[in-house]
Amino acid sequence: MANEKKFSSYLLYALGEVLLIVVGIVIALQLQNWNEANKTTEATQLTIDRIKKEILSNQKKIEQVYDYHKMVSDTLQKIKTPKTEEEVESALSFWRGLRIPRMQESSFQTAIQTGVSKNIDIDLLESLNTLYTFQSSYNDFSKTASQGLYNKDFSEVENFKKIAIFINMTMVDLYYFESDLNRLFQKCLHKIDSLTN
Repeated sequence: MANEKKFSSYLLYALGEVLLIVVGIVIALQLQNWNEANKTTEATQLTIDRIKKEILSNQKKIEQVYDYHKMVSDTLQKIKTPKTEEEVESALSFWRGLRIPRMQESSFQTAIQTGVSKNIDIDLLESLNTLYTFQSSYNDFSKTASQGLYNKDFSEVENFKKIAIFINMTMVDLYYFESDLNRLFQKCLHKIDSLTN
């Protein structure tokens, strides 16, 4: 009987030890999971903050040229075709080049390449993808437009009308591109702010 009591005590002690070990392992796993979740949340928030900063920077670049592109388009529609080289120079006195900013996308690309994008809200991610795809089209268009004007001689009277039509069409396209970009910037910024507040 004494041996049975010792065995029962030993068994209870052993079960208690096993239970303590299991509880310790479960707590350690929970802490590790919690720590990993915190790291993921912090990395995702840092990435979203960087993307927001990038969007604000791109938006500012667009705002700096938006009115200029509209002014060039409006002015070219009212201009009369000059008859001499002096009139060409006078007619183009408002012209300061295309003034097309290069939009950045490094923060968004980093989020994709590092896999952080999989932790971003799917609705926000879709909006960001739409924005950056459209922004890439804007960059491509601006490159094509610049190349189209690269070797043009603005001083020749014969070329003036063709060049003016090309520039006007380019400015109208840029104006609409930039209007849509501004709308997409606002949409993404609104979604970011609604998720972080």
